[in-house]
Amino acid sequence: MTKFLIFLRTSILPIYLKFFSFAESLSESRFKFIITHLKFSLLTSPIPVLLDTEGEIPKFVGRTANWKYLLKWYFDLANLLFQVAICIKWLWSEICLFSVTSLGCQDAVETWQVVLVVFFALLYTILWLWLVHSVRSFNEMLALQNFWMVVDYCENERYRDRVTLKDVCLITFSSAVQFTVILPLAMVALSIFQPFLPPLITGMVGSVNCKSWDDDGIQLGLLPRVGLGLLAAYTWHFVPLFGGPGIIMLMVHPTLVQGILLKDVERLINTGHTHKVRKYRIAQIHGRLHNETWRHPSMALLVCGIILAEVTCLYMTLTSRDVLSPPGFFMFALIGNNMVFVIHYYFKLVSYPDIKSDKLRNTWKQKKDKWVRAYLRSCHPIKLSLGDGTFFDKMTSLKIWQFCIETLVDILLI
Repeated sequence: MTKFLIFLRTSILPIYLKFFSFAESLSESRFKFIITHLKFSLLTSPIPVLLDTEGEIPKFVGRTANWKYLLKWYFDLANLLFQVAICIKWLWSEICLFSVTSLGCQDAVETWQVVLVVFFALLYTILWLWLVHSVRSFNEMLALQNFWMVVDYCENERYRDRVTLKDVCLITFSSAVQFTVILPLAMVALSIFQPFLPPLITGMVGSVNCKSWDDDGIQLGLLPRVGLGLLAAYTWHFVPLFGGPGIIMLMVHPTLVQGILLKDVERLINTGHTHKVRKYRIAQIHGRLHNETWRHPSMALLVCGIILAEVTCLYMTLTSRDVLSPPGFFMFALIGNNMVFVIHYYFKLVSYPDIKSDKLRNTWKQKKDKWVRAYLRSCHPIKLSLGDGTFFDKMTSLKIWQFCIETLVDILLI
């Protein structure tokens, strides 16, 4: 017992104190918090971009001309297409051709298994489309990120705000970045102990004789299981990156920056500096970049993917909790809760610039200054397009959630 206490005091306690000190220093500044997490999320270079922190204000620099970044990007695309092909091959052999004795692992295919494989195929497809879109809208994405970087830096120099529990967006961003380590480790552990359970490709490729997805895979050997686990870990590290920098930093955080700019305009109006309300144009430019970054069909595909993920997770947790393994049930419950959070919180945040800009325009109508009224006529509300001709508003999240529930009920009645 004495040796154990000495070990805790000499080894574990210093590490804990260093981590606590680092976390405390990180929370002292919102800007530092964001930059540190962005650095960590870009360690594996999911897109050909580099965060340059040598100057006074950090900025994103494109690396599309670097053959190493492009080679990795092509490898990631090929890897995700390979994962999609494996899922389609399993669905084709098990459902269309009914060749369950020659290629399949199961004597009979159940509905929850089909839903599970379809879910993974759609997830890989969405990740593939995200990588393609990141290069398709590369210039707009860089301009948008560097734009809010300047605004956040100036805001940090002015107020020096700390990160608190009220900053839900930053807290969830931090959690998503942390899952870039947790989720790959979970994939490696799953490959070692249950190598035939999807999303691992072993149970769907049909090259190894396995009795079921719950087979322990002793016939495979340790090295093949570890190798397949490393491939799955590399593939699945994209999932939290898509949820962190992909959604939060490219869709949600720009709306918060637009909110900062609109608050500054409101402050100028209330203090009588009406000649400075031209700052509204800056928020409009940022909103235009925001829409160009998520131009059609990217936003429509994102919303469809979130709806499909939510409906699938609700279906699996309600109907297949008795047949799912504990890790599988936990994964679907976690993803389902995250999708509920995205629908009811993030989508409401995205509609904030529209609500705030409408409020400002109504305030300007009460001004007697002819110049202000003329300026008002040329200003339009700042909106983020949904991709189908409509925009995010305060009712969008409720409409999407209603559609999810109606779709789930229809599937349960089949």
